[in-house]
Amino acid sequence: YKLENRKLRFVYLSKLNDEVTDDKKLLDEIEKFYDNQGYPEDMNTFIGYMPQDSYTNCKILILRFHEFLNLEGEQLRLI
Repeated sequence: YKLENRKLRFVYLSKLNDEVTDDKKLLDEIEKFYDNQGYPEDMNTFIGYMPQDSYTNCKILILRFHEFLNLEGEQLRLI
C-alpha cells in the first residue's frame, strides 16, 4: 500500500508540475496536497511554512521540489 501511495503521489505532483506555470501558485497547490496527505516528512524541504535549515525563497523551494520529483521518480523507476 505504501508503494502504491508513493506512486500516486509522484503522478499527482508531476501533473501539478506540468500544468501549473506560476511558481507561487505551484507551491500553494503543493502545500494543499501536503496538508491533505497528512504532512509527509519527506516533503518538508520544499514546503514554505515549514522551518528550514537555511534561507529559502520561492526559487529554492521549486528547485528542492524538482530534486524531490527526480529522486522519487528514480526510486520508483517511473522516469
